[in-house]
Amino acid sequence: MRIAILFHEKDRHRDLQRYDIMHVAKYWEALGHKTIPVFGTDTFVPADIAIVHVDLSVVPQRFLDFADHYRICLNKNIADIRKSTISKQLLQENDSYHGEVIVKSNCNSAGVPERLNGTWWSRAGLHIEQLSRKFRQQIVISEQRDYLIFSHLSLVPREVFSRPDLIVEKFLPERDRGLYHVRCCVFLGNATPCQMMISPKPIVSVGNSLSLVECETHPEILQLRKQLGFDYGKFDYVIHEGEVVLLDANKTTGSGDLSGNPLIERYRKMRAEGLLAYYKQALAEKA
Repeated sequence: MRIAILFHEKDRHRDLQRYDIMHVAKYWEALGHKTIPVFGTDTFVPADIAIVHVDLSVVPQRFLDFADHYRICLNKNIADIRKSTISKQLLQENDSYHGEVIVKSNCNSAGVPERLNGTWWSRAGLHIEQLSRKFRQQIVISEQRDYLIFSHLSLVPREVFSRPDLIVEKFLPERDRGLYHVRCCVFLGNATPCQMMISPKPIVSVGNSLSLVECETHPEILQLRKQLGFDYGKFDYVIHEGEVVLLDANKTTGSGDLSGNPLIERYRKMRAEGLLAYYKQALAEKA
């Protein structure tokens, strides 16, 4: 079977191993399948199945149109993963909310993909804008660790609420014995494994986690995945006071420098098998 991964053209000269999908691909290759990176939309490369893997928060329409050339294509219905689109915890300046709040970037991964894959003009504009905001001592979020937590909504600088690059959410952490937990369901096709990061830091990441453990995927996350139309991706979520809270939805998951970790490799193998099962099911439905 030929599996096409549809990348942004700017990824052509970059290390694709930074993406989890390329580590999943080695399990397809081991079974005799062929993985074909396709860069941009200029040239159609035939394949049995394709995955849209454009690392931007808003996927340009030309990639979604290009995806229609493939009989079976995953994630072709995912155009916008900005937090202003997917979040249910958004707050505005005059909302009557009295708990802790967090200021995040609106775009995925703190807007790093936009700075890498945008047009020359958009990248230059973002760079100038960030320098200007630093000069004016305004909030600049260029990576996840720049996210800010405030004890009350009234403490958030007013300028934040008028900026399209930032969002304000209710801060609803999952805590246990003084540690913060974030659950990550990284799914592909019919495979939906889940892991939990445990950290002393309120803004949890792979880099500051004390441990990474296996956990069950909550049924509400599976339903939410269906509602949002994701075939491949990662949902970061917590269970706060019994309620499932989606923190982030990503369709171009990074590798996280975790190659060789037994749990991660087992999950990658599961996702590889999940795509093959999805393909067989899709063929049966189209027959």
